[in-house]
Amino acid sequence: MNVVRAAAEEVTSLRTTVLDSLFLSMGLGQVVEQAAQWLKERAPLGDVVSRAREMVAQSKTYFVLRTVEYLRRGGRIGAVSAALAGTLDLKPIISIDEHGKYFSYRRVRGRNQSLRELFEIAREGVAAGANRVAVMHGGADEEARACARAS
Repeated sequence: MNVVRAAAEEVTSLRTTVLDSLFLSMGLGQVVEQAAQWLKERAPLGDVVSRAREMVAQSKTYFVLRTVEYLRRGGRIGAVSAALAGTLDLKPIISIDEHGKYFSYRRVRGRNQSLRELFEIAREGVAAGANRVAVMHGGADEEARACARAS
């Protein structure tokens, strides 16, 4: 964020506002897409920023990984936790809190169960009034397509 803020300060010919979505990937993409739509509709910049902040506060992101190895390498979990997860085939469903920190939302055993549980979380969100759900993947094209078809 510091690099983004520094770049915004250097570009004096544009009015800029830096907004940390705390998300990654499509969590951020949905906020950007919606903000662009509001700007296209000629909403005042201050209103767009306020509405985008509200959207960030109301948004939820959940994801599963095929392996926890990259979490271990990145220092997000310890070696013992990673070894246990691998041995027991534990798959954490990861979310992001209001401070942008990753946490284990739920833990299940096996890849298929993790995908079913992730889909159930999305279904619960829609039932509770969520109006946008995105299915993203990194190297899991067929699983993502199956999830999208099921919705």
